[in-house]
Amino acid sequence: MFCKSCGKEIEDSATSCKYCETTLKEDATVFHNRGIAYYEKGELDKAIEDFDKAINLKPDFAEALNNRGFTYYKKGNLDKAIEDCGKAVSISPNYATAWNNLGLVYIKKRDLDKAIENFDKAISLNPNLAEAWNNRGFAYVKKGNLSKTIEDCDKAIALNPNLAEAFSNRGLAYLKKGDSEKAIEDCEKAIRLNPNLSEAFNTRGLAYAQKGTLTKAIEDFDNAISINPELAEAFNNRGSIYYRKGSVDKAIQDYDKAVILDPNLVEAFNNRGIAYAQKGDIAKAIEDCDKAININPNYAEAFSNRGFAYVKKGDLDRAIEDCDKAISLNPKLTDAFNNRGFAYYKRGELDKAIEDYEKVILIKPNDITVMINIGMAYKGKEDKEKARFWWNEALKRKKFLPDKWEEEIGKWLGELGE
Repeated sequence: MFCKSCGKEIEDSATSCKYCETTLKEDATVFHNRGIAYYEKGELDKAIEDFDKAINLKPDFAEALNNRGFTYYKKGNLDKAIEDCGKAVSISPNYATAWNNLGLVYIKKRDLDKAIENFDKAISLNPNLAEAWNNRGFAYVKKGNLSKTIEDCDKAIALNPNLAEAFSNRGLAYLKKGDSEKAIEDCEKAIRLNPNLSEAFNTRGLAYAQKGTLTKAIEDFDNAISINPELAEAFNNRGSIYYRKGSVDKAIQDYDKAVILDPNLVEAFNNRGIAYAQKGDIAKAIEDCDKAININPNYAEAFSNRGFAYVKKGDLDRAIEDCDKAISLNPKLTDAFNNRGFAYYKRGELDKAIEDYEKVILIKPNDITVMINIGMAYKGKEDKEKARFWWNEALKRKKFLPDKWEEEIGKWLGELGE
């Protein structure tokens, strides 16, 4: 903008002229522009102060309301974000960006249907708004609608081939479809476009974990955390890798950090619960699974893991009850069949245990844990041939086995004899 006194060009965010020192008249646009400048510097509180001033001077300033709402969103104050963005679209119903921002807030509030409704509105108003297509795709991946995610991200990329987030989100969809190679390919494109996109490193880490490349997975989670130390999901995911590598204490440290950053991250409570169960701290395991279930009463994995904790506690009836609930919520949850099978095994009902383990093998033919367990059940039935078969099947996949399990299986095979 230009100073009205001396006519020289000055920054939009300035409140006085650096040349003639004239104090600029209080103007909503000036405060709004300075608020944007503060936001871009990461000084969110100062940004809000200036947006406040702009709105006080001009209460129907839809853009200032939208930007203040988005700043509240970044600060985690979701109710104020909804209030401000809602006012923005009330004043300006065709304001596609504000509808898009409302969608982002509802994703954070875990109200995915409302989020999608708002992204639909943004897209209907501006079909070329690549960010809205991408964000709707992310909402769909959260709902498990992976085909729609890929379709929306394809559209976003067609509109803006440099939108790193769209490649990252499409990679997440491919990951959930089990296509780790495509997931890695998309995340690498995202990282080339934006080397500071923590979510892309996080998703690529998950893809490497899916491939069993655990060292690379940890490197990616480290990078994600280095870029964004408040990314709770990355701590949770790194904790899961430490758990798989047998470093249970390090896993719990990461889960602790995750739940501090996001007290509603059910996966972290659930994972910490199973880690505590592995350590033998059953009370803490059950407490964490309870927390996960309270946050999401339809979270099948938490019922399954609480069932495992009850097996460890010796309360086999409650264990089976929890696993039944988990299976009713997700009939393809192999861990629930495995844990229920383990409860039946402990109860001496070996045929029922084997039946559950076989259901796991049908869904996940390469599940090493269930191969070990089904071998134990057959050993209990004194069927050495089948026990030997399943333990050898597990050893064939030893790159996925912690070293201690490879040693244990070798010992068990030796006990069976020839």
